[in-house]
Amino acid sequence: MKFSVSSTDLLKAILTVQKAIPAKTTEAILEDYLFVLKGETLEITASDMELTLKTEISVQNTEEEGSIAVPARQLTDLLKELPDQPISITAGDGNSFECAWTTGSSTLPFFNPEDYPVFQTPGENAVTIEVPAQTLSEGISGTVYASSDEENRPIMNSIFFDIKPENTTLVASDLQKLICFNADDVKAPQEASFILNKRHANVLKAILGKDADKMVPFSVSFDVGWRAALLIESEMDPDITDKEFYINGFDDRKLTQNGTKEAMKTLSGSRLRRSTGGAGTTATPPSIHT
Repeated sequence: MKFSVSSTDLLKAILTVQKAIPAKTTEAILEDYLFVLKGETLEITASDMELTLKTEISVQNTEEEGSIAVPARQLTDLLKELPDQPISITAGDGNSFECAWTTGSSTLPFFNPEDYPVFQTPGENAVTIEVPAQTLSEGISGTVYASSDEENRPIMNSIFFDIKPENTTLVASDLQKLICFNADDVKAPQEASFILNKRHANVLKAILGKDADKMVPFSVSFDVGWRAALLIESEMDPDITDKEFYINGFDDRKLTQNGTKEAMKTLSGSRLRRSTGGAGTTATPPSIHT
């Protein structure tokens, strides 16, 4: 594998996905970036098994396609020391690759790309929508602060996306406050929904940054999303028993954890009022309306 690229462009690309590199891991391969060269496009992947980030950059002078797993920290430190200039990366049949520039070069190890985990992608029933990045950034900022920090209630540590043909709504709650953000410019050909963990939401918001005027496409699994929607939108009788809770399908895919039923009972005592283009709540019983 061989290609040339601007050192600044490569550094910017790896810093974009670097947020997915785990601080500590028992899987050494996760401390690497996965480089996949196809034609004049280099795909860069980083993952901690929970969050996976990918980006693509254009490269020049490609001679052979291929893939390698390169040490994230060492490559990042090297590129930070270089001024903006063309660099050439060459990987042969051994276990190291050369990064050469105008006045010097460096040799770093690389690892078998086949050891890099294969991650699940949205299935055939996934619904794909395009979201204005500015809207997505504002929606996350306007709701994520209301999500819970308690690890034993993972659903409450997230933002619920309710996607409909006419609009999309983001909802978050920590049982003390309930916040809703209504995005009229985000529509889909069919209803779908999903739950986005707050850590992942904050990473996404940080990536958008100054580029929040661009369009950001993402895929959503309708099947899992439907179950999430059922959990958030259903009116729950405060007197429901554990048996009824299970029989009615609230936990048949183990998407709930201890404390979720109590959370939904509490939420059922509030009425959510949407505010167009922003967030707002009221606290008038007896049920949630979305």
